[in-house]
Amino acid sequence: MREKQTIHSAFNKLLRTWAIFLQCLSEPSSNEHLS
Repeated sequence: MREKQTIHSAFNKLLRTWAIFLQCLSEPSSNEHLS
């Protein structure tokens, strides 16, 4: 069961990273502010 939890948590991290990436793409103004 621990292996499934590890995969699940890793998948959640991937979804969060992808969501942040999409937000940066949809908001160029905020992206310029970050850089």
